[in-house]
Amino acid sequence: KAAQPWKLERICWMDDSEEAKKKRMSRIVRSLLNKITPTTFPALTKEFLDLNVHESPALDEVVSMFVKHAIMQPKACRLYLNICQEQ
Repeated sequence: KAAQPWKLERICWMDDSEEAKKKRMSRIVRSLLNKITPTTFPALTKEFLDLNVHESPALDEVVSMFVKHAIMQPKACRLYLNICQEQ
């Protein structure tokens, strides 16, 4: 067995600390990025814009996620760019 086994991290949605807000925002944005396709783009873009990421303390982490997803999925890079331009 591993010395430090991986455990699912649970996020308390009622916690209003900055760290909890960052984790919630990261989880939501990661979920949106994983779902995006040309057909789901309009709905997911609206959902992303409603998050007001530009005002979030997790902005640096969100930008990092966009870059990582663009590198891992070059075919969806244009979609990620369009979401950022909408913001």
